[in-house]
Amino acid sequence: MPKPSENDPIRLAVLDTNWTKVQEDINSAMKKVKNALTGTKPMAKPLADRLKKSGRDQWYYAGIFSILNNLDDLLAWWDDKCSVWYTSGLLLDIGLKIGDLNPGYEAAMKKFNEVFGDTRRPDKTIVLESKFVKELIPGTEVQAGVSGSTTVLLQALRYVNSGIVNEKDKITPKEIEAIMNGLIFYWDTSSLKRFLKQFHTAVEVWAAYTLYLEEYEHKKPLSPPLTPPLIPQVPPIPKL
Repeated sequence: MPKPSENDPIRLAVLDTNWTKVQEDINSAMKKVKNALTGTKPMAKPLADRLKKSGRDQWYYAGIFSILNNLDDLLAWWDDKCSVWYTSGLLLDIGLKIGDLNPGYEAAMKKFNEVFGDTRRPDKTIVLESKFVKELIPGTEVQAGVSGSTTVLLQALRYVNSGIVNEKDKITPKEIEAIMNGLIFYWDTSSLKRFLKQFHTAVEVWAAYTLYLEEYEHKKPLSPPLTPPLIPQVPPIPKL
């Protein structure tokens, strides 16, 4: 069973070792997502049909709960006692369902494909001959090319923020960075998805996130730009 490389320099550089704070930030963001997408709020109305469907990965992170439930059920059931792994998988599935509702979605995906489209083949395998891969630091783990799913989720989070009136209640850049840590953790610890080679590595998540920062946060920041911490040791993995 393939496991994430503990010596991956990108993974070491970007992962936050304070998993208690990471989970707090992910949970805070998820509460905002849940509040925005449920209830009688105007934003929730066009989302009803989107979330009354199964998610791509829910059979994996939700297990038996995925059999008779759709994403709206899993979102209603969610609370802050759920694991980082479960919450990250659910966020990813929700993002894949609603990301294209963001007005900037098409432009974002066009930019993503211009920058990283050549890193992935149609069969979802990485192009080792691509410029991106050739310029990586030796020892960096790669698998399926830069993550388009991460880009779609980031657009979904922008869409959710667009429906939140009060600035203080919006998903923050710090919370978005925590979600990126959650995605890496999700794919790091998804043993079956790793066995099936249906996962992304740290650099494949962080490259998509870096492009997002360049296109949005650094041009029109909601707060001071975040600098990924350089972590000299392997981050501890929280228990599921």
